[in-house]
Amino acid sequence: MDKQQKKAARIRIGTLLDEHCDKCPKKIASQTTTKQRENTCNGCPVYSELTYLGKVIDQKTTNKKEGKLMPVESAFHMPFEEYFKLKDQGLLDKDIAARKGVTKSNFANWKFKNRLRISEFKKNLDKKKKEEKNKLSKAFDLEKPQALPSICQDVSDWKQKYAQLEIDYKDLVVKAGEMERDFKNEIDSLKRKLKASESSHTEADHTLAEIDALRAHNTVLELEISSQQDFINNLQNELSSIQLEAKAMRDLLRIKL
Repeated sequence: MDKQQKKAARIRIGTLLDEHCDKCPKKIASQTTTKQRENTCNGCPVYSELTYLGKVIDQKTTNKKEGKLMPVESAFHMPFEEYFKLKDQGLLDKDIAARKGVTKSNFANWKFKNRLRISEFKKNLDKKKKEEKNKLSKAFDLEKPQALPSICQDVSDWKQKYAQLEIDYKDLVVKAGEMERDFKNEIDSLKRKLKASESSHTEADHTLAEIDALRAHNTVLELEISSQQDFINNLQNELSSIQLEAKAMRDLLRIKL
């Protein structure tokens, strides 16, 4: 057995002590010796399981017939009531075996050895459940005639409430239709306004584009005028230079004459 199985066995021992032994009506505070405990707990399935789990932790037990050591799993036992409670919770035998810390084969051996007692316990359990169900059914049958007028009155009240709710629902449907029409009209109006606004924005965009084009053309014209002005200035400078040279030549001719 590995550490996890031993741990599970110790946890199970603590659970049994807390849930069964501490609350047992046969428990006597003065019973401290092992013999006293055995005399009091002899025949108790919980005590048998505790004994088995103690041997599980010790790993081995003795086979009295052969005098050999054998696994303690052969001494496994659990209360039938606990077994059927776990089965009612939807657990399979392999799940119960894992919870109890034993192998599936050992659990199957326990079921086989106790098959008659388990079958008898199940019959008694089913019989008890059936009796309880019959008691509840009879109690309901006795209360049914007395509760019938009250149930009929409740049904009548619920019918009236349903009729009023149906009227309220129809009114809400009419109001919802009116609100939907108003909403559609408002949406259409907003769409028309948006379209007109978009048209205005388009015209404004065209105007701005024309202004930008005029500004660009004006800039080009200014550049051309500036270029022409520079050309004129250059011509004036050349003319002035030619006039100075002509004057100098006239002065030179006068001197020679």
